Amino acid sequence: MSQASRTQLPVPADRPKSSDDLPTGAWLTELHEDGYRPFTWSSRSGWVPVGIGVVVLVATLLMAGAMWDRIPDQVPLHTGADGQVTRWGEKTVTNVLMAPLVGGGAILLSMAIMLAVMSVSRSRPSTGVVQDAESLGTMIRQAATMTVIMRSLSWSLLAFLVVICALEIPRWISGYHAASPVWLFGLATLAVVVLPVLMGRQVRPMIEQELAALAVPLGPGTGRELHAWRFVTVVDDPDAPLWIPFDIPRSNYTVNIAKPAGKVLAAGLVLFLLTLAGFLLLTPVLFPAQ
Repeated sequence: MSQASRTQLPVPADRPKSSDDLPTGAWLTELHEDGYRPFTWSSRSGWVPVGIGVVVLVATLLMAGAMWDRIPDQVPLHTGADGQVTRWGEKTVTNVLMAPLVGGGAILLSMAIMLAVMSVSRSRPSTGVVQDAESLGTMIRQAATMTVIMRSLSWSLLAFLVVICALEIPRWISGYHAASPVWLFGLATLAVVVLPVLMGRQVRPMIEQELAALAVPLGPGTGRELHAWRFVTVVDDPDAPLWIPFDIPRSNYTVNIAKPAGKVLAAGLVLFLLTLAGFLLLTPVLFPAQ
């Protein structure tokens, strides 16, 4: 997807009569070569969580430096679910900052790689490959869907980065006498479930806005497609198979919840995440500090 929305629209002669058809002329050639790039929205917003994550990580490192004298000579290297330390080590930069540097750094790197890959992975007109688009509406839907998914994933990963950093701060302040607020991971896990649902509501308005800017009416085929993909990350299409190629990147697949097995798989995943979040949120009750 594009790094920024474009302002120069294709000439009217190259635009299809409805979203169920493909463009023609120079625009079709451009789509084959470069893929679909949206005109009314930008993918740059996906990098905002990365920037915030960098600020959070740097602030955490600076805070560790300011509190260095409070940190004892022996620091815990591993803590059980009950909050009890099971392994100790010497106070070194590596031991004190391992969680923020390794955990936070890995998350930032994952976010950056994911967004960089998606910035060049664009929907293209069909050339016989099953994931390619048969219409302008499909290309716009794929672009909007992947933009929203990348945004929700970025913000979800940012939540985990913030939690990883936040776990260490109370321990540094107290000289490792305070327990880590592990329950914060429950909130981050909830974000994985809630954010795609909330942000997924943006997809249809984005598509309608794009078609309006192009002055291309919404075709019935695109309307059915939007209904089938209304949950963004899964498909609801009785005529489609259980596993469906998930737009772009082309190696990904999603489940069809119109099938009984699809309903079980999707519900099972949501139930697992909610159970995990609930367990983490209840850790202060299940494992009270000694």
